[in-house]
Amino acid sequence: AGEQAYAAVRTVETSARLLALTGQAHYAEPLERLAFNLLPRLALDSTDAPGRHMAGRLLLSLVGTTYAADDEGVFINFYTNSFARTTVGTRSVSIDMVTAMPHDARIKLRIGLSRGTQRMKVRLRLPHWACRQAFPASAYTGDEPTGPCPEIFVNGRSEQLPIEQGYIVIDRYWNNGDEVYLDFPFSPLCLRSLRPAESSNPITIQRGPLLYV
Repeated sequence: AGEQAYAAVRTVETSARLLALTGQAHYAEPLERLAFNLLPRLALDSTDAPGRHMAGRLLLSLVGTTYAADDEGVFINFYTNSFARTTVGTRSVSIDMVTAMPHDARIKLRIGLSRGTQRMKVRLRLPHWACRQAFPASAYTGDEPTGPCPEIFVNGRSEQLPIEQGYIVIDRYWNNGDEVYLDFPFSPLCLRSLRPAESSNPITIQRGPLLYV
């Protein structure tokens, strides 16, 4: 496959493994960038059959990184219209996510439990772009100061929540049918390259997870 497809393979393999091993949300940033930008373009490239095949395989593999779970609860790494079922402790837990991401910032989650109530953590990844931060900071700088975190509503009630390892953590007793609602800021962010090789064309506009170069 071409250079971009090969680089995408290395990035997915490394970042997905580090995300699973460490639970550090920033390892999901390059995966999200690939999923919403490079890989869809490569998957439609009629001039590069190997790259197109590899992009399709990578997009399918990234589906498996959307959610994760441990003994304390669930992680939501990417925001896309989806449904998942997993186990926390001894109970079956389902997550129904309704969103038009990456083209709209509104996200609604519904939690499903097999029975009763359950204490667990629902961890929502806080993307760098949602706080108006450039990523990676070693390669880009933004034109604006860091913005406030998005407001989170649980069953229609605004919540002030802690952030741990790049995730907004909702730690509570959950009932079947409980809902979480949030709107990420989606105004365009101007990124300037800090790489010397890109000094002649330094501007990227980012709106949510989408990049316009």
